[in-house]
This record gives sequence, C-alpha cells and structure tokens, in this order.
Amino acid sequence: MNFHPTTQVTVGLSFGEDLLPVGRLALRDRKIYFEYDASFLDSGLDISPLNCPAQAGVQTFDSHLFDGLPGVFSDSLPDGWGCMLLDRTMRSMSILLEELSPLDRLARVGHSGMGALIYEPDCSESAASRNLDLDAIAIQTEQVLQGKATDVLQELLLLNGSSGGVRPKVLVSVSEDRNRIACGADAVEEGFEPWIVKFSSAADGIEAGAIEYVYALMARNAGIEMEETHLFPSRTGPGYFATRRFDRKGDQRLHSHSACGLLHSDFRAPSRTIRILSRLRWF
Repeated sequence: MNFHPTTQVTVGLSFGEDLLPVGRLALRDRKIYFEYDASFLDSGLDISPLNCPAQAGVQTFDSHLFDGLPGVFSDSLPDGWGCMLLDRTMRSMSILLEELSPLDRLARVGHSGMGALIYEPDCSESAASRNLDLDAIAIQTEQVLQGKATDVLQELLLLNGSSGGVRPKVLVSVSEDRNRIACGADAVEEGFEPWIVKFSSAADGIEAGAIEYVYALMARNAGIEMEETHLFPSRTGPGYFATRRFDRKGDQRLHSHSACGLLHSDFRAPSRTIRILSRLRWF
C-alpha cells in the first residue's frame, strides 16, 4: 500500500452541526507547529488555557511530551488498546510505524474522535450499522490480546473510535430500554444514546466489569456526579461495565480535556498526583 504522510492538519470545533475553525497543525523537520485561526481568536473561546492559550502567533511544544503535540490535541488520540489496534492494523497494511507521525494519527481520528474537536483531512471510517453481540466482541478482544485474530483488527478499531485507556472498549448506541446495542460512534438513531462499553484485559478477572459497576454505584451514593452506568449481561460472566458517554449530550458534542493534557504532564510519570488527575476530565 502506498503511504502518503500527513504534513498539515486543520483543527475545527463542532458542538453539533456548525463548525468553528480552530487552527492549523504543521509538521516540518520532525517538529510540530500550531497556530490559531483568527476567527477562533475573535470567538473568545479557549480550548486549553494553561499551555495552549488562545493567542496569535505560532506555538511549539516539548517534543518529548505527547510526541510534540499540544496536550489538548493529544487527548484526541487513542492510547493503550486503541493505539495497539491502530499499530497492528498499519503493520498488516505493510506501513512502518516509524512512518506515522502524530498528524497521521490525528487524520485517522478525523471527525469521529471523542469530544468536540475534529481534524481534516478526515481519514476515519465508520463501522457498518448493525446490532452487536457483546459476548462475540469479548471473544474477539481476547483473541487480539493474545496476538491472534488479525482479521478483526479493522472492525475493532472502528468500534473503538478514539476512546482512551488501556482496556478494550467500544463506542456504541444503546436503546433507551437497554435491550439493544448497535454500532454508533458517530450518528445515533432516535431512541438510542451514545455509550461506552468496556471489556476485561488479560490481567483482569472475569468479575472486573461487575466490580467496576459496584464502584460506580458507590461513587454515586457518595455524591459524586457522573454519567449513568449499566452492567450489560454476559453468557460467560457477571457482565460488561458500560457508561453513557461524557462527551455527548444527545446530538450535541461536548469539548473534553484530560487533566494531564491540560497540565501538560505525562500520566505515565511516577507521580501519584498526576496518576489521580489523569482520571479526571473537563468538559
């Protein structure tokens, strides 16, 4: 397959149907540059006030952190499970991973990312509309974690979207009565809501989903505000943990920003404070 590197990415902000230009990312000599669009500066909005403030002029960032991206755009990229799926998919297409820049990865997020930021060129794809069997997906994720089932990589990549975290996840549409689950990272049919369903990793026990669900109930009883959660049934275990998406409200997209992206701190660094903050998100 012929690979054409992405050297420029246009960033936009979409809360629904309207699109507001944000700025442009450019790659030159392995360094990433960013400049806000004049119309965005006139809007009075600020998507990342601490380390990528809305101001005129070209900005650059630490090349050793987030691969040179501003934290707010790095937040749009999948990590853990999603990154592994993309890397294996690229290898299956005979594309060398060292050829992929952060801008190439943002282009593959395109319009389908978490939050309200969108990227062009848009090289993202959508999974075909259909009802989903969570038990079948769980088997596929386990096979991928074991290094098998390369034929399902693309499908799982499409279902994962750009959700973060190390554990396997899929972005789905869930009916209001919780009886139907369908593909739905982007368009959501009437009577459905956008949700995230999580699956166990190789290190988790079979009860991981049920345990996380109980913790969610405890958090809500303690007065912590959080999205609605649910434990979907499984034929092989206690169930699959799911949460309504925090970055969607009906057809409206919500801007989201992780604490580590906001602070420009690596959550993998040996800092207890950063690891705690990495669990929080601003929207």
